[in-house]
Amino acid sequence: MSALLAVCLLAGSALSSHAETYFVINDIKFRERTEETIIFSGWENSSNADTLVIPEKIGDQTIVGIDPRALENNTQLRCVDLSQAVGLTYIGESGFQGCTSLESIEFPEALDYVASRAFRGCTSLAAVVYHSRPTCIYNYSFSGCTTLTEFEIPDSVTTIQKFAFENCTALERVVIPESVTAIAASAFSGADNVVIYCYSGSYAESFAISNEIPYVLLAPQYEIGDVNMNGQVEITDVTLLQQHLAEILTLSEDQLLLADMNQDGEADIGDATGIQFKIAGFLV
Repeated sequence: MSALLAVCLLAGSALSSHAETYFVINDIKFRERTEETIIFSGWENSSNADTLVIPEKIGDQTIVGIDPRALENNTQLRCVDLSQAVGLTYIGESGFQGCTSLESIEFPEALDYVASRAFRGCTSLAAVVYHSRPTCIYNYSFSGCTTLTEFEIPDSVTTIQKFAFENCTALERVVIPESVTAIAASAFSGADNVVIYCYSGSYAESFAISNEIPYVLLAPQYEIGDVNMNGQVEITDVTLLQQHLAEILTLSEDQLLLADMNQDGEADIGDATGIQFKIAGFLV
């Protein structure tokens, strides 16, 4: 697809609007941002296709964004492939709003900004996968996604804004990491079946309690080397591993995973040394 689009660049039409240059290539509209970058602006879709592949580049210009409302109310669109678009950094407001046939979306690593209402009313959307590290789930981002049953908030997110998951009536499981420190009271308005999965003492737990939303506490996340699971890596952890190796006591499977400093699948004397190095500050 990428190569085909690049070849067709020569045959594509160009037009100017408000001092901006647009290109239409294979029914896809692009807006020139700089000499090196362009923005995906729309899809005419004269062939009535249900799958759209957004490439990394057109010619020598990298696609870095999707314009606001670029695909709004495209009811035929079932699948969007962003895997090639490694330079894509943002999706504009209402970018996919009303795409009622869209079934899933995966965000590439560089895509760390998904604007308000981006997927509002995508009633067939069942899976959202992040490979990126956004800091916010913006207003109405997934409002009205009535097929969505579960959602895992990336551990880079700090804020979930108002009505982010409004009327997600099938939503049953939302995992909220400890990084989240602000959630709008209306974030899950109308999502009457939702259960929040969170960590003890986290903001998400307090939010669930305050808003009378059912919640489940997840097992604490421990740092590698914290064999006794007390939240610190210390000399006691070395001693516990040494006692296990000497068959004085037996560590649990979870403890052995935490003791495996070099991640080679086995907790041994080398890992005990590794924990000592970590305590001394030689390992991070």
